[in-house]
Amino acid sequence: MFGQFTRLTFMLHLLAGFITGFCLSIPPGPVAAVIVTTTIRNGRRAGYIASLGVTIADILFCFLASFASLGIIATFGSYITAHPVVSLLLQLLVAVAIIVFGYMQWKHRVPDMNSTMTSQENVSSRPFFTALLTALSNAINPTFLPTLAGMLTVVSSQLPESWNAAGDKALFTVGFGLGCYAWLTVIVEAVRKYHRGLSSSMMKWLFRIMGGILIAFGVVLLVRITLTLLIE
Repeated sequence: MFGQFTRLTFMLHLLAGFITGFCLSIPPGPVAAVIVTTTIRNGRRAGYIASLGVTIADILFCFLASFASLGIIATFGSYITAHPVVSLLLQLLVAVAIIVFGYMQWKHRVPDMNSTMTSQENVSSRPFFTALLTALSNAINPTFLPTLAGMLTVVSSQLPESWNAAGDKALFTVGFGLGCYAWLTVIVEAVRKYHRGLSSSMMKWLFRIMGGILIAFGVVLLVRITLTLLIE
């Protein structure tokens, strides 16, 4: 009886993590922009590789937020506070990198609709690291991890607990990553299925919109950095 309850509890945490990760990934943003443009430019396989990069970042965030009681978030915050120059350089680097990548999407030539999705043999690891960096840039916002930790705490409080609290959190984190990846694969498959129906003009504007989202995200980071410096 006890063993059955434990297995059921573990499954509930895994399922809750999956649903949470899936739902939190739906709102459009720079990550979705990277997945869409990568899939169109480099094909389905590259889209899955980029999705894996985002998923790894999301699993890391969920792990840190779920195990916030270990003081990891507080330690990270203390280090950033004690080393403002390192924090500033890191934020500037990420912001500039995102703006540059967004500009590249904005100026990108519309790909050949007949060959984009079939030419996948030259896929490199660049989509993985581009998506990973974009997703990790969320950590620059000092309120991101505490907010995520609060949301996950609310969700977890509605679930039964087993004798192994660490196991519950670990399975929730695994489910969270699977949920994030599931939504990203939906984006990849949707782009693969429907992109051929878009005209060259529409494709051009799609790249501009995706690039604009990334540029806006990078600019917001730069504005936040500037305001922080002015306040201090």
